[in-house]
Amino acid sequence: MSWKKNIDNLIKIHKEGSELFDKSNGQVLYEYATGSGKSKQAIDNIAKDNEYWVILCAETAHINNWMEEFKKWKQESLLSRVQLICYASVVTYFSSVDKDYKINIVADEAHHMFSPTYYPVIVQHAAKLQMLTATLPMESKARMQLSPRLSIVQKKVLSLTQAIRLDILPTPGIFIVP
Repeated sequence: MSWKKNIDNLIKIHKEGSELFDKSNGQVLYEYATGSGKSKQAIDNIAKDNEYWVILCAETAHINNWMEEFKKWKQESLLSRVQLICYASVVTYFSSVDKDYKINIVADEAHHMFSPTYYPVIVQHAAKLQMLTATLPMESKARMQLSPRLSIVQKKVLSLTQAIRLDILPTPGIFIVP
């Protein structure tokens, strides 16, 4: 059985996400199903923002994935104003700057940013904050609501069910390979 991604629906979702980024002054949570373009959404926002960004990654291997995403979307030129670092380096990275220093941050796999070690540092230094996740745990959502800084974040959700219904993702299946 063949399946073709409905690009028009994906473009519409990303346009809505981009408008939300603008409306919220860059304070957004994109909770999109895996494979529906969270990285592309963030890259598009970085492209139109024309400012310096830090992208926080869960692991070193994810840094390479991001480099490939910039190449895939023909946005390598943006890498001159983007720094990719791991969450494990957040405290060290920001320890050398003034406590009032602000920078734009993309928090990939955003559930990692809610670690007691990283959370205060990220919230303190984020000017604009794009949080990307497939599913944000309830305790992270609760922490967001309690934080004066994060309670203003606007949220765009594209669940797996919605992505399948809109033909952005195929219906999952199990294939037995002999």
